[in-house]
Amino acid sequence: MRLALCDDDEIFLHNFKKYILGFEDVSIESFLSGKNFLENFSHEIYDGVILDIDMPDMNGFDTASQINAVFPDTPIIFLTCHEHLVFESFKFRPFDFVRKNRFQDELPEIIMRLKKTLLLKRPSKISIVSGQSIYSVRYNDIYYVESVHNKLCIFGKDKIIITITSTMKDFINKLPDCFFRVHSGFIVNMEYVSQIKVNQIVLTNDVTIPLSRSKTKKFKEAFQQFSFGRWTL
Repeated sequence: MRLALCDDDEIFLHNFKKYILGFEDVSIESFLSGKNFLENFSHEIYDGVILDIDMPDMNGFDTASQINAVFPDTPIIFLTCHEHLVFESFKFRPFDFVRKNRFQDELPEIIMRLKKTLLLKRPSKISIVSGQSIYSVRYNDIYYVESVHNKLCIFGKDKIIITITSTMKDFINKLPDCFFRVHSGFIVNMEYVSQIKVNQIVLTNDVTIPLSRSKTKKFKEAFQQFSFGRWTL
């Protein structure tokens, strides 16, 4: 999940950014003014924007108005020390409102809800280019991806769906959060993980996938988070 943070307080910006990078699968870019952010926003897409309301020159409300004019579906989270401004913020249809002096208490629940919201909005298919052809493959049809001799083999339940020329790094960046790179040569769809063993993963179709020792901890955390989100949606 890719976020943007806009606040004119450099110390707070640093502390907030450091805190939010502790969340799994969250990246963030920071900006010191609404104008600076909007210059970048014209050619970048974010999953959510966190805006300080009280900024000089262009405040958070003015910035939000510009965001809504270009990308009205972008979730906006307002950030402020002035709680009375929450009512004024409603006309911008914000996703939520965070108090600066309590952001460490309030942010985890907001991040979790934002991830769930994005999960529900995500596309159900991926367009894959192979040679001169373009194929549309449903995410739910992909069980795992294996790198074989500089090619990626995309596997379904009981057969290869398609083989393409790509790198694991490029391909994983095109997939939603339910996919995880568990090994240098394997990506799995967590929807079909049935068992996690010491050095391997067993899928629901009984295929065994190697699990890298260096990725075990993060994968278990991601799988637990994915399972929790799936059960509570």
